[in-house]
Amino acid sequence: MNDKVSPRQEVDIKELLYGVLKSWRPIVGLGLGCAVLLGGYRASQSVAGQMDEEYAREQQEQYEADLLVYESARESYEREIDNIVNSLDSQQEYLQDSILMKISPYDKGTASADLYVKSDYEIMPGMDYQNPDYTDALVKAYASSLKEDVVLEDVAGSLGTELRYLKELITVTADLESDVVTVTVAHQDEDLARELLELLLEGLEAKEETLAESVGPHELVVLSQITDSVVDLTLSDSQKRVSDSVTALQDSLEEKKQALSQLSAPSLSLVSRGAALSQGVKYGVLGGVLGVMLGAFCACLFWLFRDKAENGDEVEMRFGFRELGTFADRKKKWFSWIDRMLDRLFGKKPAADDETVYRRIEARLRYYYPETESIYIGEMGQGAFAEALSGRLKEAFPEWNVRYGGSLSEDPEALAHASGSSGVILVMEKGRSSYQDIQREAEAAEGCGVQILGFVLA
Repeated sequence: MNDKVSPRQEVDIKELLYGVLKSWRPIVGLGLGCAVLLGGYRASQSVAGQMDEEYAREQQEQYEADLLVYESARESYEREIDNIVNSLDSQQEYLQDSILMKISPYDKGTASADLYVKSDYEIMPGMDYQNPDYTDALVKAYASSLKEDVVLEDVAGSLGTELRYLKELITVTADLESDVVTVTVAHQDEDLARELLELLLEGLEAKEETLAESVGPHELVVLSQITDSVVDLTLSDSQKRVSDSVTALQDSLEEKKQALSQLSAPSLSLVSRGAALSQGVKYGVLGGVLGVMLGAFCACLFWLFRDKAENGDEVEMRFGFRELGTFADRKKKWFSWIDRMLDRLFGKKPAADDETVYRRIEARLRYYYPETESIYIGEMGQGAFAEALSGRLKEAFPEWNVRYGGSLSEDPEALAHASGSSGVILVMEKGRSSYQDIQREAEAAEGCGVQILGFVLA
């Protein structure tokens, strides 16, 4: 028989968790207490701050200043967002509709024509007075005509595009010394470029009669007309700049929207009774969580440093005594179904009724100690359970001499009764009998030379 308390006990995590959860009543009670204290304190502070007139005035002034800053920042962000959205819409529309942005810079269709303005101006030899030369005026007029909306509107309509997108396809240069106007157009391929150039030349032919009447008689001659496909890296750079500009605008728009969403309106710290109650509830929940955590920590420490007999398995492991029976708790507890649920969850057997436990004690005594003639029942608690157990055993074993009394280590008469018996049954009070008391009982039994038959946990 091992009658010494084991100096080292391994910590079973499962048993530790079970012990902490079984202490849920004080843990919940501590959580509720902390919730009431912290929530009530916060609510009372809010109400007290509201009743202070000087504090209320300062908070109102601060709130108005913060509100002004908030409104200014919000309006600034909204204005910037509107500007960015408008710019982004314009850029995206330009990318979608502009012919120039659709032209491949590595296969750019071009068409050009050199137009010679031939007038009837002649220099009169030998005469001091010469007629004015209006050829330069005609060259400038034709160059300007290729940029006038009146001439280009019909061309834009024929191509199915807008005037602004047509103008960026046309390049016009005027050489006043040679009286030549050079027109160069670009498009997605050579055929479209040639078609555009021909439409422009048709528009100039219609302009020729008007200029002849307003400026002077002349003739517009097409010297050459060339169509080609070229590589234009400058166009590639221009397209990339527009695309990068759209990307930058989108990034800026996201940043402004995020900044606006993170902008929070100031709140007036003065609280109404409803707001004070809300703050009280919020801090009450926080206090409840902290209280439960503190209670769980304390329960864990209590379990680790406990020195009370809680269950028969641990008493058997520590002292080597046989467990004869364990009775259910005598006290009725609220929400006992939670305890039963925890027992099932951790694989603990449900507590049997008293009659079953008595029969189990009788059966184990009859099986383990068939030659026993007399026993002593020593009660380690303050109750009178030993008397009830002795009465039951006298009925079950009329041939035995059954006596009961107090603790072997404290009751002087108990040693005398125990020393004359075949063995001793220790009656321990669940949750109250300490392991030190059990050790002293074992030493007292060893001192008087009597065997401990087992223990009953009641």
